[in-house]
Amino acid sequence: MTPGSNSYGYPCISGATCNGSAANPYLFKSVKLSSPSDVVTLYGGPSVDQPVYYDIDSITDSGQSYIAINGYVVLNVNSTLSLTGQGVLNGITQKPEALQINYVGTSAASIGGNGGMSALITAPNAEVDLSGGGSQGYMIGSVQAKVVSDQGGYPVHYDVQL
Repeated sequence: MTPGSNSYGYPCISGATCNGSAANPYLFKSVKLSSPSDVVTLYGGPSVDQPVYYDIDSITDSGQSYIAINGYVVLNVNSTLSLTGQGVLNGITQKPEALQINYVGTSAASIGGNGGMSALITAPNAEVDLSGGGSQGYMIGSVQAKVVSDQGGYPVHYDVQL
């Protein structure tokens, strides 16, 4: 998905062009990945002060599929957040603030699998389940949620400088 490639039926605010700004983020109805050939790259901005914003109603990643992050991204998710399988591959080389996930849904969010994810996750209305780390899965960053559950061998490394 390159920025501005499509909007899956959601218009930008006030009829403006989606440009990745906070006022006019790139809009996607849903993203569902499940096979090894399913790979999505979200392109971000040059710094934490200039991220690219994506508003997504539902995102599901399972199996051998994965999401790659290039630059600084703010991902606003509305109803479903499930990142398992290979998950998000931005790993240990990225600062956690390079990927900020804001989840406003009330159903449980699932984070896990074999991907190495570096992110800041905020889910004030939901439980976030961290599980199933596989042989290489881990998370670096922070999770702020109504309830956080970590089980099944999914390592979480909290950066105290956050």
